[in-house]
Amino acid sequence: MALATVNQMISHLSDEEKQRYSQKFDILGFDPYLLPNQLLTPLKSVVILPNMSFGDIYIYLVHNPSPYTGESLKAYKSTEAYMYFKSG
Repeated sequence: MALATVNQMISHLSDEEKQRYSQKFDILGFDPYLLPNQLLTPLKSVVILPNMSFGDIYIYLVHNPSPYTGESLKAYKSTEAYMYFKSG
């Protein structure tokens, strides 16, 4: 993908978000959001899944650093996406 297109895609992000995006891109070497659907495997067709427990999921979701706070997650009804969903 051309650099100009990537810049257009991330132009709305804050500086901190752009930095995180850049770090992820550097680690992977490609943008995972631009993968074609043919390369993605539906979860139902996966034969072997990692062994996880509730505690693993809790620790990942609650104790890992995140740009989102509990208050911001509770305020989902004010988001643009929710308004689009609600309006049909």
